[in-house]
Amino acid sequence: MNHLDDMLSQDYVANRLPDELRLAIDEHLTECTACLERVRSLNLLRDRFDEVWEAWSAAEHGRLHRQRLLTAALVQAESTTPSVLQRVRQHLGGWLETAAAGLSVNVLVDRTRRIACLAAGQLPPGCQFTLCPVREGVGAVEDLARLEEFRQQGSALLAQHRPLEALQTLTAAQGMDVRAVQGAVSELSREGTPVFQAVADGVRGRIAIKHRSAADGQHPAFVLLVPLDSQVRARAALLVRGEGDSDWIAEFDGVADGAYQLLFGPMTVP
Repeated sequence: MNHLDDMLSQDYVANRLPDELRLAIDEHLTECTACLERVRSLNLLRDRFDEVWEAWSAAEHGRLHRQRLLTAALVQAESTTPSVLQRVRQHLGGWLETAAAGLSVNVLVDRTRRIACLAAGQLPPGCQFTLCPVREGVGAVEDLARLEEFRQQGSALLAQHRPLEALQTLTAAQGMDVRAVQGAVSELSREGTPVFQAVADGVRGRIAIKHRSAADGQHPAFVLLVPLDSQVRARAALLVRGEGDSDWIAEFDGVADGAYQLLFGPMTVP
């Protein structure tokens, strides 16, 4: 018998399987440590669900919610023709030269120093790129202004494809406050209306993206995380519908240290 998948494991724990299949799984669990550990974990979650639920932080609840949305979208996309992988391959060639959404954002992640930075890349016509300012956690107004100056300098250097100099600038900012540059938040707007928001987490190596669809409902289908260092592989993520009808979200976890570009496209209508 092969390893139990998630659905079969859950049906086993919930006692929803016919006797013959359940007996076969019982026999398999006597020989397979990995499946036995999975079943034990599910049993623990079932018996202590309320306790586990209350122990999770708001951030963990949000991460699980986004994971559920992404999983549902991937399951739906897998059954469509062409598949997600085929669609990425179809558009990848021209995508790297000109993003279909006319938007690219530079990102710097250094988990060793716990530093993250975002900068403007290619912007659509009439759009403004803004670094969201630090509002608390430093102290004096003078320190806030100085820290914001460090952030702006680092972002400007990154926009000019000078990640090493940006890293030096942000490292200097860390001397002011250990929390100063762990995360970076940016927003792209057109006439005061948010178009795109990004959060880079230098502690966990996570990049979260939210893109708002246009008035005609169009939005980018994918976002591509392209390393400026060719030794690291590019990654693609599908933009899935968020809680708002016009919001589309994507997330990259476990991003390795380095400088990247976020590229968006092709445009699609849900």
